[in-house]
Amino acid sequence: SATLTHDDWAVLELSELQLPTISRGAEVAVYTNIGADHLDRHGTAEAYRAVKARLAELSSDGTVILNADDAGCRELGARLDGDVRWYGLDGGAGLGASVVDGAVVLDGERVLGVDDVRLPGRHMLGNVLAAALAARVIGVDVPAIAAAIRDFRGVAHRLETVAERAGVRYVNDSMATIPDAAIAALEAFEPRRVVLIAGGQGKGLAYDAFAEAVADRARAVVLI
Repeated sequence: SATLTHDDWAVLELSELQLPTISRGAEVAVYTNIGADHLDRHGTAEAYRAVKARLAELSSDGTVILNADDAGCRELGARLDGDVRWYGLDGGAGLGASVVDGAVVLDGERVLGVDDVRLPGRHMLGNVLAAALAARVIGVDVPAIAAAIRDFRGVAHRLETVAERAGVRYVNDSMATIPDAAIAALEAFEPRRVVLIAGGQGKGLAYDAFAEAVADRARAVVLI
C-alpha cells in the first residue's frame, strides 16, 4: 500500500456530519455549492450553512475556492478574509477558472474544449472548473490538468452510465439525495426527456422546484 509523505496531497470530501468535529482547516478548501440540506438534523438552512462554512473559516491561512454561480458561496466569500479564488460558468471578472468561447480557461490560459469533458451536465462542468482551479493552485501544470480531465469518466452513483441496451441508456445517480442535485441531473440530459425512478427519505426540504423539473424533463416517473 502507498505511504503518504510530506510531498503528497491528501484529497478529502468532508460531509456536514464531519465538519463540526474538525479543529484545523485545509491548505485548499473547495466548495461546489452551499444551499439547504439535512434540515431534518439542523432545523434551519442558516444552521446548515453555518456548519458548511466552518471549513472555510478555519482555512484562512490557505486558499478557499468558491463557486461564483452559487448564491451561498457568494455570501460566504463576502465575509472571508485571506486568499479566496473563484470559478464560474457564467463568466465575469475575477474568475480563476471559467468557460470562454467553448473552452475551459484557467487564469486566462486555455486548458481544453468543453467537448472534451466526458461528464454530462452544466453542474459537472462546474465541478471540473473547481477541480482544475484547485490543481492549479497547488502547482499542477496545465497539460497535466487537461489530460486528467480528458481521461476522467466520473465516479460510481453520480450520473454513472451502468448499461446501454436497445437504444436505452441506464444512468445511476443515487448520490442525488436532494432536489437541487436531482434537478441538475434532469437538466444534464436536455433536450432528451428521461424516465425517472425516484424515492428515498425526506429531509424536510421543499420539493416544488423538483416537481416542476420532473414535469418539464421526464416523460415518465416511477416513484418508490
